[in-house]
Amino acid sequence: MFKVHGIRPQLLGLVAAAAVPFLILIGIGLWNQWRAQQAEALQRAHAEARVIAARVDDHIGDLENLMVGLSLAVSTNPSDVEANDALLRRLLPDLPRYIANVVVVGLDGENIGHTHGHRYNVRDRDYIQRVLAGERLVVGDPRESAISGRSFRLRARSRMSRANSRRSLSSAR
Repeated sequence: MFKVHGIRPQLLGLVAAAAVPFLILIGIGLWNQWRAQQAEALQRAHAEARVIAARVDDHIGDLENLMVGLSLAVSTNPSDVEANDALLRRLLPDLPRYIANVVVVGLDGENIGHTHGHRYNVRDRDYIQRVLAGERLVVGDPRESAISGRSFRLRARSRMSRANSRRSLSSAR
């Protein structure tokens, strides 16, 4: 039989037997609280992601509307480059600050209108290839500007004629 030597071990055993259920109860309570906080944090993150997605959707919709309007205002004739440049320069101050540049590109990739008058060919760019392949609106990968060194993201849209043939491309960054 188990023999106990003194009252002290008996009291310690009694305290331990009384404390263990409370410790288990506290542990379960902490576990439940952690799970509830984790679920709440996940719900907040999902709500914030929905808000951000709606903002991005609005932003892209605004850019698409800008490009639709520009496609009606600029000429697709390569000989009208100066007139296109002048129109885009007049437009630039009225655009949001996050739009640093607007370019109109012919189907051959040559720039036929630019807010800053620069000339270059973009036929080899991925976003242009995707638009030429038939995508209506493309958001390109982030790039770094050779002029300012700032990071930017390109958007491109095709301009269709009434006969549904592609006439030119618009790009904004």
